[in-house]
Amino acid sequence: MPALAAKFAVAVAATVVAWAGIEAARLRHRPTTRLALILEEVDPPKTSQAPRLATVAMENTEPGKPSSETAKPLGVFAMARIHGRVLGGDKSTAVPQISVEDSTHSYDAEVEDDGRFQVNLPAGNYALIATSDDLVATTDVAGLYENEDREVTLVLGKGAAIQGTVHGPGGAHQGFEIQLRRVGRSQSLIEAESEDNGHFMAEGLIPGRGYDITVTAPRLRTLVLHNVVAPTRGLELALEPMATLRGGFGIAAGQECPMEVARLTSADDDAESAAFNHACQFEISGLPDLPTVHLTAEGAGWHFEAEVALPHHGDPPFLCLRAPCRDSGPEPKATLAVTLVGGGARDWSYSANDGTQFRETLCRGSDVPCEIDDLRPGRSVRVRVSAHRLTCENQTIPLVPGFNTLTVRCELEREIQGVVRTVPDSQEPLPAISIRCSPGHRGQHVPGRIFQMECPEHLSAIEYQRPPGSPWLAAPVQTSGPESPGFVEIP
Repeated sequence: MPALAAKFAVAVAATVVAWAGIEAARLRHRPTTRLALILEEVDPPKTSQAPRLATVAMENTEPGKPSSETAKPLGVFAMARIHGRVLGGDKSTAVPQISVEDSTHSYDAEVEDDGRFQVNLPAGNYALIATSDDLVATTDVAGLYENEDREVTLVLGKGAAIQGTVHGPGGAHQGFEIQLRRVGRSQSLIEAESEDNGHFMAEGLIPGRGYDITVTAPRLRTLVLHNVVAPTRGLELALEPMATLRGGFGIAAGQECPMEVARLTSADDDAESAAFNHACQFEISGLPDLPTVHLTAEGAGWHFEAEVALPHHGDPPFLCLRAPCRDSGPEPKATLAVTLVGGGARDWSYSANDGTQFRETLCRGSDVPCEIDDLRPGRSVRVRVSAHRLTCENQTIPLVPGFNTLTVRCELEREIQGVVRTVPDSQEPLPAISIRCSPGHRGQHVPGRIFQMECPEHLSAIEYQRPPGSPWLAAPVQTSGPESPGFVEIP
């Protein structure tokens, strides 16, 4: 009997094992969905701590797969908190702005009127930057771990500066607009303007950070300088004139030109255009500051379209619409625009003389540039300004094709009267003597003992030379008031 019972038990066990194997194989091919709940058991958060977050995620699993092959639950990154206060400045200092940055993102912190701040964000490594007017404070927050509440104190101090000089063609200075944008931070923009001498300074910058500098001016090409690290001094920036496109259509000698006009296609009604001249050539100046421009040219029985690449420097090559074109077009021309600084002249004039060509023009208002067109480029011209009761410096500028600008400084004049003491009334002939206001002014010959001249209002001495070719000496100007003439005695 015991042997029979043992045999029965073995048979039942084999049947159960076989059934279990079949059921397991069937279940391996039936995916199931289960609810994964991820909770953290923590103590109640303190008021100064960020709340610890729990996440609930759905995950699809298949029975029989190891846990390492199942999809990880989706959820919120581990959070942390940074808080503290910004110190420094005075009552007039604006409420600081605080940004918290990692290698790819920038976050704004919540700041109260007293400088206290806080920000909740994922754990990681960050840089804190506080700015208020021209004051800056920075610090690094490294190794911020999950659920940490890091306290930071920032002390404002004077920010770094980037400064230099900017000029246009020929070294001319004018009103340049300078923008600085921190590298990788499109919202970080600082604006500055150049002074009359071209000098500029941008302050309140973050030490050790790079800035992209963009310089613009009317009728000049935009200049962009990348990744200039603050602080930096002595930058020398030069802007070039806008490019000019010249082109033509090949015709035989004596043949009438069939072309009429060439124009740049633009959405604006004021698109630049130029008529073909008798040599069947055109010229369009002041091209936009773009990588390429689209040109159309039309005439009786002809229509051309061309995409013209503009070089970073200089003008594009001559565009020959149909060969053979005679040459590279007419001789390029230059325009000189002069602006006065100081004195507030209403009516004035200036001349431009390159030794072979003399041009002069009348101007109105010292705050508006006054232009002379059709000058020869490649030459240096001497510029002289004439204005009532103004003494203006003489300058020389090398002309480049296109638009040239020049700023001339002027000062109010007053009358200088003088006497040469060492010349007796009876001496004949009179000794030769020359006088001038200063080294930058033209000297004049004195024909007798008494002389009179116009010099800058605040001049403290004049210069005299006797005999010609000898060194210039100084003689002080005596005066009794700003409205009275000055008096000089030459020994």
